[in-house]
Amino acid sequence: MNVSLVPPEYINDVWDTVKVFLKPAVEVTNGRFILYDIYGLSQMGRYQLWIAFNDDKQIMGCEVTTVTNYPSKRVLTSLFTGGNDIRSWRNQMIDVITKFAKDQDCEAIEGHGREGWIKLLEPYGVKRGLTMFEKDI
Repeated sequence: MNVSLVPPEYINDVWDTVKVFLKPAVEVTNGRFILYDIYGLSQMGRYQLWIAFNDDKQIMGCEVTTVTNYPSKRVLTSLFTGGNDIRSWRNQMIDVITKFAKDQDCEAIEGHGREGWIKLLEPYGVKRGLTMFEKDI
């Protein structure tokens, strides 16, 4: 399995495939994001789109990240992940985005998602952080 950053000028080449993987994750944001937001911000270079693909160049999954500058800390934020057989490419994805985060002078990688991600990522040193609550008004 291989993992690569998709340069902004090549987003169109993979978008039809990755949007299918991203759609379920976007749908649980309660309207905070639509697929077009990710598409546009990736094309502008504000978000990074990573793809996992096999030796036949078939895209198996993707991840969307952004660098977040908090007042006292710089982190790589994992916004969305989706795909098929995630266990077959998660090792490579984590290795590649960790290197990217270090190259960007980030001190940590953070993410938001369903509870199931904690169990899937615990072997990599991921621990439960803040829990988000919301109420529509």
